[in-house]
Amino acid sequence: MKSSTGKDDDNTQLLAGKHIDIDWYMASFVSWASISPIEALKKHFLLFALVSFFSSNLLAQNFGIGFSPEISYRNVVKTDFVEGIDEFVERSNELDESIFGYTAGAFFTKSFGRNLYFETGITYSQDGYNSVYRDYTYDFLVDQGLINSDDPGFDATTEIEIQNRFNAVGIPLNIVYISSGDKARFTWSLGITPEYLVGTSSERIYRFETGNEESFDVDFATDPPDFTLTASLSAGVELALDRTSAIRIEPIVRYGALPMFDEATYEVSLFSYGLSLKYFFDLNLP
Repeated sequence: MKSSTGKDDDNTQLLAGKHIDIDWYMASFVSWASISPIEALKKHFLLFALVSFFSSNLLAQNFGIGFSPEISYRNVVKTDFVEGIDEFVERSNELDESIFGYTAGAFFTKSFGRNLYFETGITYSQDGYNSVYRDYTYDFLVDQGLINSDDPGFDATTEIEIQNRFNAVGIPLNIVYISSGDKARFTWSLGITPEYLVGTSSERIYRFETGNEESFDVDFATDPPDFTLTASLSAGVELALDRTSAIRIEPIVRYGALPMFDEATYEVSLFSYGLSLKYFFDLNLP
């Protein structure tokens, strides 16, 4: 088909010796334009994390790997004054039991002042909490929606344990202080970690008078967010192994700067504390 100018008019052009399909490019543009900013951020978060991590190596002064065993639990806080909210928050916190979690990652640090460093990298973490209902009546458990009265055998329930787990990939952004010294150096670190949840789970375990138990995967009443923010504070000591390597040992506290669940009258945040262990090599301390 020819246009009024005598040139081909089949939605294609020849440009710089390449055949370009205008319909394909327009469809691609519309497809990308239809993605919301949040969706686009979700799709590219992991890619951004990896690119940031590896490109930092070009300017990194120190490189290290780390692992932090942690004790994790939740904290329920009221956000509105309504009847019964205080009792609900108190009972919710009493139900909680801590779990063992961890954070593992690789890190780069870069000096920007006397004894001060910027630390970033990539981390993978697992934390969460358990809620255990014990010594409650059958009628109470039915009222709470934890037991369906039509299900046979559950009237012999003695305990219900709900295990909630959250797995996340993050990019730590930390300010680190390292004192001067040849063998031992005092350290502290303050930072925040944007995190993308790559996996969540909630399992409900029923334990009966007979000693048997049954477990079911259940959905959260409210979906957790895709992105969260965790603040951290640590302090400890860095022990030199030789002129180019060291081990850093720091008790650490992490707290959810953004709630994991934000309800109308209360919010739930994750809290953990543990021992951060990092091994740094190829050191180039001033």
